[in-house]
Amino acid sequence: MIRNIFTKRIFIISFVLALSTALIQFTATHFSQRIYNMAMPFNANYAELSKEESSFGGIMMRSEVSDSIDTKMIEPSTQMMPFYNEDNALEVDNRLYSTTSFSQLVVKDVSSYVGSLRDYILSSDGRVLSSNVSASSRYSYGNISARVPSASVDKVLARVREGVVSVVREETNIQDETGTYVSVADQIVALQDQKITLEMQLVEAKDAVAKRRIELQIQRIDQQIAQLNSQQDATEERVTYARIDVSVSNSARYYDPSVRPTLWDMIQTAWNSLATVAYYIGYVMVFTAMYLVIWLPIVVFINFVRLVLSNKREE
Repeated sequence: MIRNIFTKRIFIISFVLALSTALIQFTATHFSQRIYNMAMPFNANYAELSKEESSFGGIMMRSEVSDSIDTKMIEPSTQMMPFYNEDNALEVDNRLYSTTSFSQLVVKDVSSYVGSLRDYILSSDGRVLSSNVSASSRYSYGNISARVPSASVDKVLARVREGVVSVVREETNIQDETGTYVSVADQIVALQDQKITLEMQLVEAKDAVAKRRIELQIQRIDQQIAQLNSQQDATEERVTYARIDVSVSNSARYYDPSVRPTLWDMIQTAWNSLATVAYYIGYVMVFTAMYLVIWLPIVVFINFVRLVLSNKREE
């Protein structure tokens, strides 16, 4: 009786049921994960759109309230001066230039390169805005963004190219900021002169309504001056510190998949494929063993009941 309850056939049936359950779980888990990954960009875009709509609605409401409070607000009489377009025509002794650089490089050790470049930038009185190192099943890659003093940008760019396997892309742009800076400075001076005139009118004003209108005009001018000061500070920042962005990877195929793979790339691809297959097999086997512990007693019990009923029928 006991031999008939637990047989090789019962174990095989339990194993098949456990394996089937593990495969169903594996398929469902990875399918749901893929659906989630596909839905994430849509959810992010929807959230961003909702945020923009809410912001737009809030702006409209504030605008309507502002119009209902004071529809007769007097605009400042002095208009904003246009930017100088012809920078080269300006007679300025010390011209202002901003520098930006972008590089895509192939290196042997991504983590070591990013860490070494980060330390060098900090030692050159630069500021690291962001840096990261990541790895996928096929490539290692990293990025670093920084601002370095414009006086030492050539040395930093030379350091960026040290020890690289190959340069995929490299761009360096120099922008003349003189016209923008001079234009903003002239606008600030003009607005400050207008503010002085309005402050004199405010002292001489007798009517409360007239005083209120002048105060509103002064507030508007203060806001414009603050905005222009921010623009001027941003221009000075771009001139004083050059922006450097570097992207690195251990393979040129990370940037251009059409590049012919090297022997080392093919070995890495084959190894990663084997590792992925081994992971999936191990995943299924672990859950098969877990479900076997559940299915085996169930199948044994069903077989026991079947044998008992069969014996009763024979009697």
